[in-house]
Amino acid sequence: MTRDEFQKKVEALATTGDARAIGQLIAILWGPNTSEERTMAMQALTRIDPCWMKSEAARNALPEVLARALDSRGSCASERARALRTLELIDPQLGSTSKTKASVPLLVIALTNTDFITRMLAARALGEIGDVAALEPLSFALRDREFSVRQAADTAMNKIDPQWRARPGVGAAAVLASQKAAKDNAPEDRRAALEMLGKTGGNEAIEELILALKDEDRWVRSTAIDSLGRVKNERAVTPLVAMLSQVDHRQSAAFALERIGSRKAIPDLVVALTYENPLDIHGHITEALTKALYGIDSHWWMTDEAQTGVDSLVAIIREPSSSSWQTTSVPQPLGATRVLLMIAELGCKKAAAAWESLKRDGNNWVKTVLEKRGKYGP
Repeated sequence: MTRDEFQKKVEALATTGDARAIGQLIAILWGPNTSEERTMAMQALTRIDPCWMKSEAARNALPEVLARALDSRGSCASERARALRTLELIDPQLGSTSKTKASVPLLVIALTNTDFITRMLAARALGEIGDVAALEPLSFALRDREFSVRQAADTAMNKIDPQWRARPGVGAAAVLASQKAAKDNAPEDRRAALEMLGKTGGNEAIEELILALKDEDRWVRSTAIDSLGRVKNERAVTPLVAMLSQVDHRQSAAFALERIGSRKAIPDLVVALTYENPLDIHGHITEALTKALYGIDSHWWMTDEAQTGVDSLVAIIREPSSSSWQTTSVPQPLGATRVLLMIAELGCKKAAAAWESLKRDGNNWVKTVLEKRGKYGP
């Protein structure tokens, strides 16, 4: 924008003279404008009202200006300085005490600003001030549509009180708000709410996350899986192992089960190794499943749960499902045969005995695996 164009814009705002015009001119004072442009804006504000800094429009602009002034981690120190000067123009007392609890009410208002950067900066500033009164409004920011705002709110709350989830009213309020948002029509809002529930934990949060595994949106389901893994509650194991049958969620479900670390998941993880993953050309899904097994128990093949998994593998090999061909959601007999041999070679006696029994019976799947290895013979 040329100088003349900018001047016309400022003159138009001065002529309008309403609250919106005052807000836009105030934004010029702290924004990335030249000294001359800021002077034009100041002159326009004075033309509108010599006492513009006491107007309702100026008071309404305070939360955003304050959030900008307190952005200690921002990349532009000059913008912070301009915002602080603007803050002092509107409220000299607040300008000198902007980093104290006196600014908390305005920063709480800034958490609802339409600009997500302002919301993020307000959350950061509240974390720096450290007033416990900010915990409840910050808990609602945990379900903000923008990830940067949710992250800033989470960091701020942990900074104010690492045990905030146990505070009466705060954790509960966050859960209730997120339960409502988890049913919202917008997938982005549902995902934000589920992320928050994963941070909050508790029985109500787990129930809501389990329900979200049936959401129509793939990415909402993925967020629910990830959040259940972060909660680390054994109640999540059964619904998560059910997600192993879905190729789109197999890898993330494996990650979540590894986080929870329950041996109850071992039989299902063993069976999941038999599924086909046609689009996983780099083997990331198989790697995630194997890593989950070792993460749960470094000698998983020696556990009682692994023995149960061996029984399942033998059943798949001996009586494959008629619907197992060309599908990614049913255990595959060839895959089961390979997995059985792998477990036997790791040192599982039950798997070794089952392998020898199948070999003696002349099982075709065993023949196929051994022929590919070049080891089949009389």
